[in-house]
Amino acid sequence: MGGRSANAPPEDVRSLVEACLAGGVAGEGAFTRLVTLFRDRVVSVAAGMLGDLDQAEDVAQEVFLKVHANLGQFRFESRLESWLYRIAIRVSVDHTRRFWRRRRVGLERLPEAQRESALAGAIAQEGRGHLGSNPETNALRAEQARAVRQALREIPSAFRAAVVLKDMADLPYEEVGRILGCPLGTVESRIHRGRQALRKKLEKVLQT
Repeated sequence: MGGRSANAPPEDVRSLVEACLAGGVAGEGAFTRLVTLFRDRVVSVAAGMLGDLDQAEDVAQEVFLKVHANLGQFRFESRLESWLYRIAIRVSVDHTRRFWRRRRVGLERLPEAQRESALAGAIAQEGRGHLGSNPETNALRAEQARAVRQALREIPSAFRAAVVLKDMADLPYEEVGRILGCPLGTVESRIHRGRQALRKKLEKVLQT
């Protein structure tokens, strides 16, 4: 899964942030560089939370808009990457709430007999993933990724966030705790219980 990369040493990130805050053409270039460095990882976290790559792309765009507007509030008390993940988790949760609120309003307007099939279609659409440029070689990988996203979407959000940050973003337990605002014991418990729930969901998904 999407592990951490060493292509952005802390001192380089600090200089990029400082250049962004200085503004001007150089500042915009520095922000573009930050987006390039961290975008894939933000998309990966959002996809794990949402179960849908298209929605994850939308969330990533919203995350970086928030980062651009609030970068001056970042004080390097944590890694920039951790701050980005915290925003991505929050935006993903808000996105999910808005999505299902809209779905619920739409369903309430349908005749009762049509609601179940409409809801099933909404869930199926939310779970769609992208195929690669070579479907023949990527089909199995795409199916496995779809199954993982579907299973992740069905476990409690607190467990899902912990598992995504630990296993998809490849963060240490302590950093997951800082992002989620939880003590280490709570993080370990959520990850353990989340993995158990995910395994059970995957067994059901892969058997269908």
